Amino acid sequence: MWRNNKIYCIEFNGYYAEGYVEGVENENYNIITVNITRKSSQYKLQDLKSMVDTSLGDRKEKCKYFEYVKAKTQKQDVSSVNSEVKNILKCYGTSDIKTIALEEGYSSTAYTHKYEPIQSGTGLIDFNYAVVKYDTGTYIIMGTPEIMVTY
Repeated sequence: MWRNNKIYCIEFNGYYAEGYVEGVENENYNIITVNITRKSSQYKLQDLKSMVDTSLGDRKEKCKYFEYVKAKTQKQDVSSVNSEVKNILKCYGTSDIKTIALEEGYSSTAYTHKYEPIQSGTGLIDFNYAVVKYDTGTYIIMGTPEIMVTY
């Protein structure tokens, strides 16, 4: 735990999850960030979101969620994995898919019309994904509306 005049932060590290709760005092309002990381072989984002909603009670109407998952792929070729993800998104009516090449993969933003969007340049995005190759394998990282961690 640490604190100064404008920032308060509590970190936690448990068997099922780790992360922090941070409060930052702004001129007109306070920003509370809850960052929870949970490693699992199952998709459990909705469970984590429900736990946060429950703990916030009536204050949740001002919440904005940034969610992401990271999954290891069986394929090693980042280019083909990226193309497959892009084709799947197109099949579901996704628009404005923009991709940039990274040193070890690709990062893309898109507008799926399924999540709460944010402004990006002159357009809207609500989905961000990256296909990256690490020493341990090739991974897909997907986030809504954007990936908020370094990858």
